[in-house]
Amino acid sequence: MIATGKYQALIPKEFSANLKFRVAVLKEASTNKNFCHGLIDMCRRDCLFFISLFVWQHNPDHIGNEVGPFITYPFQDDAIATLINCIWKRKDNRWPKSREMGATWCFLMVDDWLCRFHENKDVITMSRDESSVDTPGDRSSLFGKLDFIQNHLPVWMDGCDSQNIKRTKLKIQYLRTKSVNIGTSSTEKTGVGKRASHMPIDEFGQFD
Repeated sequence: MIATGKYQALIPKEFSANLKFRVAVLKEASTNKNFCHGLIDMCRRDCLFFISLFVWQHNPDHIGNEVGPFITYPFQDDAIATLINCIWKRKDNRWPKSREMGATWCFLMVDDWLCRFHENKDVITMSRDESSVDTPGDRSSLFGKLDFIQNHLPVWMDGCDSQNIKRTKLKIQYLRTKSVNIGTSSTEKTGVGKRASHMPIDEFGQFD
């Protein structure tokens, strides 16, 4: 499991250059199955490659440009690499968080990458209450953001493909990899009796 590798260095960070690169890659992938298979393998090996080339975000503060490519900043690259290293080594990781730093998006992208490209992973995604975790049609909820990521992926990567992704309330099953992401709210006994590959906790400062 690799967080950052040589592949992500291929992706331009400048906005217009990144968009042009994405368009060129998707155009080639639309007619070349071997190219698609190669891209999937590169995504599996390099989370930042996956994010920089395929992930889109929604930001309601960007009036007129709410939807755009997720292009990471260097501090986000470091945070994502550290998070995946902690998952691999079974260590805790805490992020001091402020607005507009993209922390929630970062751990959710790791959630999706972990389950989408790696077999038999169990993720438990937690926040202060159930509505914050998963409210149908609400892009501000955690699973709403995951739905947004999912719906903007190409079909050959399981985007919008119900045969490989099964979505129900508070649950996303990745049938191809046999991985699952379960959403839950915080209670005194949340997680008791369960073990997970990754258990991100959002808005921890709001917990009793």
